[in-house]
Amino acid sequence: MPAPLLTLLVYVTVALTWSGSWITGKLGVALVPPLELGAVRFAIAGLLMLALARVNLSPLGVSKLPLIVLAVAFGLSGYNALVFFRAPLP
Repeated sequence: MPAPLLTLLVYVTVALTWSGSWITGKLGVALVPPLELGAVRFAIAGLLMLALARVNLSPLGVSKLPLIVLAVAFGLSGYNALVFFRAPLP
């Protein structure tokens, strides 16, 4: 496959995935609690990244696992606090 075509396909895939996640989030938050929805989305993204790392034979960085778990905890709670939860209007 020519490099320009592959580049175009990658860009289109990223754009559709990124825009689709916002639509999914807005629709899903009406059915599922925001924290649970964020956790599921984060888990799916993590599994996809793990699959890509295995395909590319990249090291997983298991020695930094405690830092990764800490980043997950703060990232997930911070994301949900800023995106899904709203302050009550006066």
